[in-house]
Amino acid sequence: MRAVQSAIEKIPGGRRHLLGSAYWRLEGQRLGGLLCEWLAVERQRSTFVVLQREEDITLQLAQLQIRLRVDRIDQLPDGSQVIIDYKSGISKVQDWLGDRPVRPQLLMYGIAAPGSAAALAFAQVRPRECRFNGLGEVAAAPGIATDIPKVVKERMEAHDWQSLNERWRENLERLAQAFVAGDSKVDPLAPASCTWCGLQPLCRINIAEDSTAAETVEQNAGGRE
Repeated sequence: MRAVQSAIEKIPGGRRHLLGSAYWRLEGQRLGGLLCEWLAVERQRSTFVVLQREEDITLQLAQLQIRLRVDRIDQLPDGSQVIIDYKSGISKVQDWLGDRPVRPQLLMYGIAAPGSAAALAFAQVRPRECRFNGLGEVAAAPGIATDIPKVVKERMEAHDWQSLNERWRENLERLAQAFVAGDSKVDPLAPASCTWCGLQPLCRINIAEDSTAAETVEQNAGGRE
């Protein structure tokens, strides 16, 4: 496939030689099959035009100026836009919900990108698991949900697409302000957050637990005196 071969040829020659021709032949076959899987997903969509790719934009949140690069922006026949972020791993819209979204990147794209974003979507490109996962006011592709109240449930106060975007902006503004203010509480989103941290020798997460345990022991000892 020409697209795959063209992409491989853009890889620096030194790296290509280091890994060898057999590796790149197998990688080309893998990428060709994956690309065919993804194109089958794209064919299920209604009319759209790819408006921008790898677009550099800036976003002002609180006192932070953030530089972003949007993977892809599609334009629908009515002029509205779908902002897409490619992922090779498992992606889900639940990562956008709550006061501290796990993956705020697409949310920032939606706030910063010019024009009206009618939907945000992960493009999950994985063997045998290629799909769109997203939210919007229009079902611009299979996998983009439009029933906002059903998706957000009790996790966010939003009844439609517009109010959901307002909540996202408020959350991101608040998080940016906390960052600027130096708020550095040890407060992982989930136990799994610590698995990939890599800063365990410096971590203070157990200090509060150890302190509470010590106080409990001291109180119990005092009660036995």
